[in-house]
Amino acid sequence: MRQLSDKHFYQNLPYNPIGEYQKELKTLITQFPQPYRDTLTKLIPDSPEPGIFYLLPKIHKLREKIPTNVTDWVTYAKEHNISPPGRPIVSCRGTLTEHLSAFVDSFLQPLLPKIRSYIKDTTQFLQKLSEIETVSLSNDCLLVTLDVSSLYTNIPHLDGIKACERFLVGENIARPLVSKLCSLMKFILSHNNFSFEGEHYVQAHGTAMGTKMAPAYACLFMATLEEDFLEGRAHRPVLYLRFIDDIFMIWDQGEAELINFIRDLNNAHGSIKFTHHFSPTSLPFLDVLVSLRDSSIHTSVYCKPTDRHAYLQYTSFHPNHIKESIVYSQALRLKRICADPTDFRAKLSELKLRFLDRGYPLRLINAICRKTNKFPREQLLQYKSKVNYDRIPFVTTYFPQCRRLFRHFKSLWPTLQSGPHPTPACFNYQPVLALKQPPSLSSLLVSSSLPPLNPPPPGNLPCNRPRCQICKHLITDTVVTPPGTNIKLYPGPFNCNSSNVVYLFYCDKCSNGNYVGETKTPFRLRFNNHKQTIRSKSKHHTISLHFNLPDHGLENLHCCLLRGGFKSDSERKSYELKLIIKLNTLDHGLNRERSHLGAFNCLR
Repeated sequence: MRQLSDKHFYQNLPYNPIGEYQKELKTLITQFPQPYRDTLTKLIPDSPEPGIFYLLPKIHKLREKIPTNVTDWVTYAKEHNISPPGRPIVSCRGTLTEHLSAFVDSFLQPLLPKIRSYIKDTTQFLQKLSEIETVSLSNDCLLVTLDVSSLYTNIPHLDGIKACERFLVGENIARPLVSKLCSLMKFILSHNNFSFEGEHYVQAHGTAMGTKMAPAYACLFMATLEEDFLEGRAHRPVLYLRFIDDIFMIWDQGEAELINFIRDLNNAHGSIKFTHHFSPTSLPFLDVLVSLRDSSIHTSVYCKPTDRHAYLQYTSFHPNHIKESIVYSQALRLKRICADPTDFRAKLSELKLRFLDRGYPLRLINAICRKTNKFPREQLLQYKSKVNYDRIPFVTTYFPQCRRLFRHFKSLWPTLQSGPHPTPACFNYQPVLALKQPPSLSSLLVSSSLPPLNPPPPGNLPCNRPRCQICKHLITDTVVTPPGTNIKLYPGPFNCNSSNVVYLFYCDKCSNGNYVGETKTPFRLRFNNHKQTIRSKSKHHTISLHFNLPDHGLENLHCCLLRGGFKSDSERKSYELKLIIKLNTLDHGLNRERSHLGAFNCLR
């Protein structure tokens, strides 16, 4: 996919409108009462970026496009260039509305449990089914599932905001605040701009799958639609449950009345349409296979045909407790879902074989599976109460010796509390070890943005703004060899306004005037900071000291942007550190900060 063909959902923009959106947002926030105004002001990012549009392929729906007589349908799809439908996603990370959407979501989330049809996960779905088991079901009952076609992009802004307003007012929230929240929702929905193939777009209809408030917003809209629809119906389902856009029903009025019900539901709203399936015997919903036998409900585990059961390999670079917890959680999941003990034992045997294929030791699998026998199914259908401790996390990236490090830290904890310099009051509890995942092949190789069809040529490009003071310092060569080295560097296609980059400064008079830096903000801001230290003749910055030497000045400073597009701050800082070591700018250059060298040993 190289173009956005549906102009009904997405509107092309001639330029990046973020600057205008920022001004409009700041005006909107001034209308909020305190303390919300101060809170929202802090949520506006300094350097917002447009979102990134991409598609998640619906692999499970590829089978619908293949002839029924084809058995190897994956190979058939490759040979005939058949692609599955895609789910449109707009990644809102780093956008203007990212944190604002989370703020609105904090008001909408508490409303969801009060929806009569609401289920939040499989456990609650099973709880609802266990309640209906006490009710006698007729022999002609039908199991029904409904699915809204493209719910997120088909919710009109006005209808969605009205639905949220209706629930917010019901919570006795002050009407002036409700009005301001609705204005903020309208801003988030109508200013969801993103980039695709170098062009800028805004979502003109519906909401983006990728913004924080989208699930709650869609749930409240659907709750309003279904409650208004069911209110005047003579025939209603025995059970009606919904997980966002997936609906499960038990119907006891016959197939003809069911068809009429679905037809009227499809006509209840102009843009919301449903697909449906029904059966008198069994039907999947979420990851549960629901069956009707002898007028009673039975549940088992359901796996989609495309599920490859690709659990984490046992030899993978992960802590052992993570691998053990995968086996444990999957075994508990089977026991929670499978109502029949015989069915549970059969499914558990299949699970053991799958983990054996992934390299897990049989003794470990058996020990963990025996552990699940201690819990009756009724207990697993209840939610655990979470206990929150005021424990500050000790965060580190996982490496094999981290457990040994924390055991040593734990042994020293009593000394730290009772020594001559005791720990502050905030450390009432011993810190908890929190491990971050190290970079994986997926995070390093997979990107949500498509490579450009016509990539720009290598080398930095001046922005050519009339008042830009950086362009005259910018090196536009495709290959740069810093003075005093034989190392060739290849600058990327960046300019003075590029952000999230690693850059190089060097002096054209000296061989020891090289400096490597990084910045998340636009490069022009970081350059101006360096320029200010030089002009003020600061004695605390090596760049200022060097370019204020005799016969030196700003005219001797040259810069180039080497690499950008990093996926995280740690990735950017890691590349900066490697370049510092490569050019040896600590001993023969202007870099002096050595506190981060310890991380380099882990990175190597």
